[in-house]
Amino acid sequence: MDFRDLFFACLEASYSQEELSRLLDSDSRHLLIYPPTPEMLEEPSATDWSSFLAAVDANDRNTRPFDLYRRGRDQPAAHLSHSQIETALRRHPLTIVVFPGIFGEFIDTRPFEEAFRTGGAFRAEWQASIESFRREHDSEETADVLFDSRFLLEEAGGNGGGEVRLPLADLLSAASLDDADGSPLVRLLLLRPGLLSLETLDDIPRLSEIARRRVAKAFRVLGVPQNLALLGYSMGAMIALDALSQASQENANWADSVRAVISVGGVLFGSHVADQATHPEPSEMDNPLHRQVTLLRELREKLREPDKAPMLKRPGIILTNTRAWLRFARAYAKVLRQVAAAGDELDLPRLRSIGKKADFQPTLQLVGRIAFDAFKLYNPFHYSRNVGKFQVLIRGALAAIENLSTEGRRRWWEANALPTAGVRYYAVAATMGTSDEETPAGPFLANTVTYNPGSLDYEFLCQGHRDFIAAHGVRLNDSQVAVGRARFWPRLAALSGSDGGKPLHAEFLGVLGTHHWGLVLEFANESRDDSVNPYPRLALLKALAAKAAFDLEAPG
Repeated sequence: MDFRDLFFACLEASYSQEELSRLLDSDSRHLLIYPPTPEMLEEPSATDWSSFLAAVDANDRNTRPFDLYRRGRDQPAAHLSHSQIETALRRHPLTIVVFPGIFGEFIDTRPFEEAFRTGGAFRAEWQASIESFRREHDSEETADVLFDSRFLLEEAGGNGGGEVRLPLADLLSAASLDDADGSPLVRLLLLRPGLLSLETLDDIPRLSEIARRRVAKAFRVLGVPQNLALLGYSMGAMIALDALSQASQENANWADSVRAVISVGGVLFGSHVADQATHPEPSEMDNPLHRQVTLLRELREKLREPDKAPMLKRPGIILTNTRAWLRFARAYAKVLRQVAAAGDELDLPRLRSIGKKADFQPTLQLVGRIAFDAFKLYNPFHYSRNVGKFQVLIRGALAAIENLSTEGRRRWWEANALPTAGVRYYAVAATMGTSDEETPAGPFLANTVTYNPGSLDYEFLCQGHRDFIAAHGVRLNDSQVAVGRARFWPRLAALSGSDGGKPLHAEFLGVLGTHHWGLVLEFANESRDDSVNPYPRLALLKALAAKAAFDLEAPG
């Protein structure tokens, strides 16, 4: 069944006629999703990792996003009854665990916020199940299952290690997509990170262990669902894969219920941007991303905590730290000037327009929370603890960036095996386009169907998309990851030898016409007019669930 047809059918059922008026005409709806070309679906014949990815990258360089749009517009979509979709979802009810992306702890909006804001019947079911578990179990078991530990940077240092115990209800968000009668068609559980919890910044094994522990507790409360899906966004796709791999090896009771793994813009085989920062070619060692990462790594290694040294040596350590900070600040300012010189010429009217639309208050509040709550910069007696906190934060960020690199992904695929029996692996990717191409619905890149033009998010990711092309020549990218790196390649996974030669049952569903954040987020930076990225994420989510449900109808 064609995923684009599913998507369009879910679109019709998920929004009001007024909302659909600009989405369902013959031109604008084709901005939402592009069918991949046969060349994009065909696996390269290369027999080694590097040659395989080189062939994938070559296709992403030679394919224009606008050509994918025109291809979809010229291919008529088949009409699919929404009642068929709901029937499949009722016969095969799906519970989806959502894994957020990198830096997810620094923004308040959640992946698929539209669903979690509404809540649906499953939120009430989740809350009732927690209360029922509390009534039916003793205090010791309740304390073990209904609470979990979380690292908080603001609590680190001193006599504590930063670990706090929080209610499970605060660590997982529940929601559902319901039918007209209010019955859940798709249940959602989101692993929700906290500010500076380092639950989206660290080595994969640590992040995966946290996720597995909380998923296991959730299903102690709810019971293990018959049909379970893991949906990972961006770096979250990597955590979802690792969680499934480890849970399968541990014979976790919920692992046998996993029927689908869904990657949405997942960095499955590495990001060129992360490579540029961590493993550049010898001729590209001076690129700004690599210099920034190098400067942060060097600063972290040079700083020392005075309180861990004898009293008489502490003033000297503080002086040495101050010199390290000053050297870092001068070098970092030089990198920023390099970035500014290499970027587009400043368009002052456009900058003023962005400044008027962007709401900087939430960002300033976040900076204030980090400065005064986490690091307590107002308190000179907190200095030594702040050095330790900074080192922990930078170590986590550098580890996360390494996770995203091609080399990091190669090591993971070589060391881990995924279950192949009864599990299907799906992926959707995204790409932005160029501003000099026009569709009947308006400018290709600045359309208001899949973007929020003029917003800070939009301008930032447009620049990222252009920088991606300039640095790597890859046209099919969403500003963070290339299309060909964001899908499952069964042969490439098998080349690592970790799965015993068994190919994954994988399917690439299509290319979405938005940027990396628009795939699952309403916004990362708020706008004064409360405008958000308009991409119909609820329809996308329902279509992904429906695809898994239809495939469960005809296994094999």
